[in-house]
Amino acid sequence: MNEVSKPGYKHTELGWIPEEWEVDELGSFIKLKNGYSFKSEFFGDKGPILITPGNFKIGGGLSFNARNTTRYKGTYTNNMTFHNGDLLMVMTDLTPDCNLLGKPGIVTENELMLHNQRIGKIVILDLKKSRDFLYHFFTSTIYSKWMKETATGSTVRHTSTGTIKASKIPLPPLPEQTAIAKALSDMDSYIQSLEALITKKRLIKHGAMQELLTPKEDWEEKCIGDLVSISTGSKNTQDKIEDGAFPFFVRSHTIERINSFSYEGEAVLTAGDGVGTGKIFHYINDKFDLHQRVYIMSDFPESLDGYYFYLYFSENFYDRVMQMTAKSSVDSVRREMIANMRIPLPSIQNQKEISESLREIELEIISLEKKLSKALQIKQGMMQELLTGKIRLV
Repeated sequence: MNEVSKPGYKHTELGWIPEEWEVDELGSFIKLKNGYSFKSEFFGDKGPILITPGNFKIGGGLSFNARNTTRYKGTYTNNMTFHNGDLLMVMTDLTPDCNLLGKPGIVTENELMLHNQRIGKIVILDLKKSRDFLYHFFTSTIYSKWMKETATGSTVRHTSTGTIKASKIPLPPLPEQTAIAKALSDMDSYIQSLEALITKKRLIKHGAMQELLTPKEDWEEKCIGDLVSISTGSKNTQDKIEDGAFPFFVRSHTIERINSFSYEGEAVLTAGDGVGTGKIFHYINDKFDLHQRVYIMSDFPESLDGYYFYLYFSENFYDRVMQMTAKSSVDSVRREMIANMRIPLPSIQNQKEISESLREIELEIISLEKKLSKALQIKQGMMQELLTGKIRLV
């Protein structure tokens, strides 16, 4: 007898669950309220926040920053607003992988927020159902899979009131719902604290870079092409091998693996085209390989510290390529964009001191990012075990 079919469990359409749990349709205990259409000519930087799918995080929850916050200066009525504690869900997803569809958020902001038509509001009608338990269920892979399988549309993906109400959910008694929600919320708090610390460290690093990399009067200035070798790789994305022996750099922040290496030593890499153009940079001093549309800068002379070059180049290259194009994005990098870029050079000793100071901060960030990745993995495992009753808290 396997683990999930042990005594005390029953088989349901959602798999094995504890005997005292039930499988319910969401529609049996919720009401879903659709949003409203707001005129784009009244969008701006003043007025109430208009919540859109862009305010939802893939892991669940809401975020508001300068880039994703839309405000509305037109007229609206009270029934178009949200209140603290409201449980929300994405009904329309513009992301290519449909990763936001069905993702939840809980309104916790004190300022006024408006109900966009792409967002649904979940109203719970049964006091024996926990809002926080539902929130975590909506972030689970179980529910994400259901949303993707039932989504309609091609480029823009939609779900409907009927689909959401027809969703099946495994429900423990209220005390266990509460215990599960608390355990997962505690994990969320830890993850959020790591995210906040990473953001803080990145801001510290950015400020330090602005100060340390600003040219001084006695610094030289040279073209990059006169200092380093510039070329591209020869491999294709299909050459990657899971668990390969060497790093394989493609046009992404993600570093793949491969079982061959074409390069060995110190190098700085950047994407030559794609969505990461001018935004993706890597530093390495080891054996590695790279994609045919990734640029490599190597063979640093004695007068140039490789990590100092990486710091200056990654901080300033995007602004340079944007100045060289009339468009809002860059399709591809040409070799001369790199070769003709000028770099200010303090003494080699000063370069090394700058590198050492900023590398310490970068290593702290890398360590925190590893902790965050591990915490996210642990949370996924917790959700799988807790939301199916394989692990009991009550």
